[in-house]
Amino acid sequence: GDKGDPEKLRLEREELERQKRE
Repeated sequence: GDKGDPEKLRLEREELERQKRE
């Protein structure tokens, strides 16, 4: 489940935000 790797999910969310800013 996603709970197994919260850091990975956070990194993915950061990348999504970066794409939105561009």
